[in-house]
Amino acid sequence: MLLAMFSAIGPGPAVAQEPPVELTWEAPQDCPTADEVRAEIARLLGPSETSRGTIVARAVVVQEGEAFRLELRAADASAGGAGGSRSLTGESCRTVADAAALIVALMIDPEAVAVAQAGSPVVDAPPLAESTPPIPPPAVEPVVPPSPSPPRAAPEETASGLAPVPVAATTASSPLVRAESPAFVGAGIVGDLGSLPGLAFGPSLHGGLVFGALDLRLRLLFLPPRRSAAEAPPTAAGDLWLFAGGVAVCWTPLRARIELGACGGLEGGVMLGEGSGVTRSVRDGAPWIGPWAVARAAFEVTPWLAASVALEAMVPLNRPAFVIEGVGTIHRAGPVVGRLAPALEVRFP
Repeated sequence: MLLAMFSAIGPGPAVAQEPPVELTWEAPQDCPTADEVRAEIARLLGPSETSRGTIVARAVVVQEGEAFRLELRAADASAGGAGGSRSLTGESCRTVADAAALIVALMIDPEAVAVAQAGSPVVDAPPLAESTPPIPPPAVEPVVPPSPSPPRAAPEETASGLAPVPVAATTASSPLVRAESPAFVGAGIVGDLGSLPGLAFGPSLHGGLVFGALDLRLRLLFLPPRRSAAEAPPTAAGDLWLFAGGVAVCWTPLRARIELGACGGLEGGVMLGEGSGVTRSVRDGAPWIGPWAVARAAFEVTPWLAASVALEAMVPLNRPAFVIEGVGTIHRAGPVVGRLAPALEVRFP
């Protein structure tokens, strides 16, 4: 029996179906195009049909000297937006583009990739007809046919049947697709204009839970005492400070290295005031409550640490006013409170 390798002749390859992926591709001009990356994903998946959901992926390629760095963010739309990110560095833009295609193809259907990238089949050729009279064949050494050239995206197979990503260096600490951090805590400084007299600064603590593209956030805020002096007599003044807590629901449509999101919620607490420079000093408090809106941006420093900044607006529904008897009103909260809140955030896997 002879072995015939049909890697170059025989029926043409089956046409791969359009892969279920929504790809946003940003790369230098000389890099492969988005259509070429989609075609590579389709080639890796092969002709087999898949019932997996649509993958929403965003890839950004940046040239760094003679190397190219890929930032890939991908999420499964059928799983509520759950996904992860990967950072890769390669010697060429084609290398990181092929790596991005392989990662997305594995997210769509790893079994289809394994089947499509397996070696070409080996079939038996029909036996030779015997001559008359039969002549015994000479003894010859068996000839081993040369192995077919391996697929471009998979130079050698691993034990699982999937080829390693052909890149010069990868982020060793991150998995192929990093799962979202389900919880986080953080601390920061809040600059407040409108709650207390003048511009106030105070510490804040926050934390929350992540549910796909949504997260639930809690925040505690303390604004230390700020003094408001009366016009007459000049010795009369009041010290005011604020304790507040808030709960908000935030929407972050795509969690990548740079995140953008918006939040809406409710803030409540107490504003305290105490007179000074008067005959009888009295400490009093007033409730503090109102709707709270936030526009935020975050930058992922490491998979477990992020830096964020938030622009906030809060509308106090009761606008507490503090009055010194015999002097008059020394402070009343503004109709709209504006805040700027930078923070650091620790994320738990």
